[in-house]
Amino acid sequence: MGDIIIRPFRQEDENGVLAVWNACVDAGDVLYYPLTKEYFERKFLKNDGCEAENLLIAEMDGQIAGFIHGVAPGTFALARPGCAYLTCVMTAPAYRGRGVGKALLAALKARMKARGAHTLYISSLNPVNLDWRIPGTPGHDHNNMPGLDTVSGKVPGSEPVYESFGLPHAARSAGHSRPPFGRGNLYRALRRFLELRI
Repeated sequence: MGDIIIRPFRQEDENGVLAVWNACVDAGDVLYYPLTKEYFERKFLKNDGCEAENLLIAEMDGQIAGFIHGVAPGTFALARPGCAYLTCVMTAPAYRGRGVGKALLAALKARMKARGAHTLYISSLNPVNLDWRIPGTPGHDHNNMPGLDTVSGKVPGSEPVYESFGLPHAARSAGHSRPPFGRGNLYRALRRFLELRI
């Protein structure tokens, strides 16, 4: 098993990031739509608040094992002082359970802290709004974030995500059958605010 290398996104990583994202979509692990090159660039590189250095890549054995994206404090019009936002974290199926998500989150937290953040939010206030479909409906989209299903048992391993980071029970949210972050990944999504002190 190789070491995990965390580094900023480079343009040549684009196809690998698309492959990780779309593998999660194709497997039914996430509710998001597949990424195209144009959508990826618009949402993650050119969107209000986005800086390429806040898209971090996890590399193992010379392959992209996962990625994480965040928005730094003060980079968009409605930014609150000291608040950063976690957009998503995805791990390629072949690299799950090997600490990729934890390494990515630790690196993003350190980067955001260096940029003046005291809190990292998973929130609908993030300027990067990703399109997702409502399960069981014919093509209906939603404008907010899907909730985390910790009740139905359909998403194995969701409870340890919270417990491993000491997240409060009050921040937990249920209501959807699948999370927007890949199964086995560090984070699923929450309907509203979840904060990590950094």
